[in-house]
Amino acid sequence: GGSVLDIWESQRAAGVPFTVVTNPGCKRYFVSLRDMAQMVWDAVLHGTTGILYPKPIYEMTIKGLFDGFCVLSNITNPTVADIPLWEGEKLTEDLDFKATVTSLTDPAQVAELLREAVMWK
Repeated sequence: GGSVLDIWESQRAAGVPFTVVTNPGCKRYFVSLRDMAQMVWDAVLHGTTGILYPKPIYEMTIKGLFDGFCVLSNITNPTVADIPLWEGEKLTEDLDFKATVTSLTDPAQVAELLREAVMWK
């Protein structure tokens, strides 16, 4: 791994407190598997070449991502240990193109996106 979802899954399995990696307000971005597949399909269908830009992109805080993980994993009242930002780490990622960004704040919506994005078991 290396994915924060993998880290949280191992912490869940080990029964140790969850670490909300970095500041809970950090923003992260996802593209759903369905949206990515549609983008590739459209490119093939229309003979598009060059760089493909995903639409839409979903934005959420790391805390929102954790809340969605908890919904997916049926975790209630988790024990959480916050970790401060690492030196040089940014609160938000930079997008190098104009994107349609949809902000997700509802844990159920985040859980649904994660279920699709990582093909949750």
